[in-house]
Amino acid sequence: LRPRSVQVRSLDGYLRTLKQAGILLDPAQRRAWIEQAVGRLAAQSRGAAAPEMVSHGLLDEVTHLVERPTTLVGRFDRKYLALPREVLLASMAKYQRLFAVESPPTTHGAGQAGGTLLPQFIAILEGAPRRAAEVRKVMERILDARLADSLLFLTEDHQHLPLQQMAEALSGVTFHERLGSMAEKTVRLRALAEPLAEAWRLTDEERTHLRRACQLAKADLVSTMVKEFPTLQGVIGKYYARDSGEPQLVAEAIEEQYLPAGDRHPRTLLGSALAILDKYDTLSSYFGLGILPTGDQDPFGLRRAAQGIVEIAWTVHRPLPLAALFRTRASMEPFRSAQPRAAATAGNEVQRYLLERLGTFAWPDPAPAPDCIDAVLAGPCEDLVDVMDRIATLQRLNGHPGLRKAAKVIERTRNILRGAPLRQPQVDASRLAEAPERQLWELYRTHEPRLVRLAEEKAYAEATTLFGEVFFEPLHQFFDQVMVNVPDEALQQNRLALMQAIQALYTDRIADLSKLTLLHHEEPAA
Repeated sequence: LRPRSVQVRSLDGYLRTLKQAGILLDPAQRRAWIEQAVGRLAAQSRGAAAPEMVSHGLLDEVTHLVERPTTLVGRFDRKYLALPREVLLASMAKYQRLFAVESPPTTHGAGQAGGTLLPQFIAILEGAPRRAAEVRKVMERILDARLADSLLFLTEDHQHLPLQQMAEALSGVTFHERLGSMAEKTVRLRALAEPLAEAWRLTDEERTHLRRACQLAKADLVSTMVKEFPTLQGVIGKYYARDSGEPQLVAEAIEEQYLPAGDRHPRTLLGSALAILDKYDTLSSYFGLGILPTGDQDPFGLRRAAQGIVEIAWTVHRPLPLAALFRTRASMEPFRSAQPRAAATAGNEVQRYLLERLGTFAWPDPAPAPDCIDAVLAGPCEDLVDVMDRIATLQRLNGHPGLRKAAKVIERTRNILRGAPLRQPQVDASRLAEAPERQLWELYRTHEPRLVRLAEEKAYAEATTLFGEVFFEPLHQFFDQVMVNVPDEALQQNRLALMQAIQALYTDRIADLSKLTLLHHEEPAA
């Protein structure tokens, strides 16, 4: 575009010299210029730039396609506004990278409503064209052809509705050559929905809608529209579900199954459920084949699927029964044909992989330290959300004297148990010879029901501080006055059983506090 040379006299003058020649070299300046220009031109038409053009990455893409950005405004036939919004935006962005314009958002009693698209576009060109009017006509003609195709796809797809009819064609769509078709995947989704619905205590109506959403989840994959715009899978399913007379909750769940994406998360309960089920089936299916992501290889997006499960689970904050989900999944292929030990190993790997995502999860402040996560993961891990709640609780207790006392109780009991094998499962009260051990046993019997109840009610902070307050001083006196590893094996085993009972009362329900680093630089307990 500019074949003549431009002399650069200094490093400081480099950007200024290029700018004088019409080149915006700095990508941040170029992006800002384009965004402001699009916004200004949209405002001149009494509209605004469609926000998806920024959130879906079109602005960033265009920024890196030009050096000398200039603008051009064009129009298209209003009849194409009958297309779904997402289809219009995709048609404009996919091939021509055009910015859509919408009417300004309106404010009313229910809040702010988004604007509707206008039959107008804004293009960013590389340099000013010599014949702008001719360029505009060409761009409008190409866009008209694209939108005409999209309208044709929409018409053709509606000839194959209702959506249930499309779902029946999923047997011809392969999920994976060793895992069967998408039709088989939807069968698995319906099966997995049962333990999740039970854990979430869904109503009968919600369960019916969730089963229906599972059945129709992948139906739009056979549509012409999705074949043209693969990024719109789920979105097209939502529109076609509505056009088929399906309940609104079913339609929304079909769209939200592919979230989270960027800053977009499921907004509905059933959408959250379907998104978790879809990702869990994908994750467990590939793990069942021995296909696991590595540091630089994750062709099936399993890391993203696992991270998505964690994010949605935390947002919806309802129980996520990992063990129950896998028991259901293990009744289907490829696990049904595998050896029981192999299936169990795969189940453990799925659970381990999900729990490992907690180390990279975007926790709310204050984010838990790694030792806090490790302490909880050493305890029961059947419910992912419960695990996350316990991690968050321990982090909030950081620096609290009650946590330090509880951690010291766990550390001392664990140390003594590590030094001798325990062969006696329960405490024999008749063999408690010394006053300190009788006191410990009485404290255990007195406070066990309350501590168990607090753990069941998920009052983990109260349970932790109570555990520390109850056992810290008496345990110190016990070790000060009583020898555990005595020659009398019966007496020794009884005392070890007492240590095990006290330790398990907490670790079997909440966390192994001996993993906390506060024990390595311990401050005097209050």
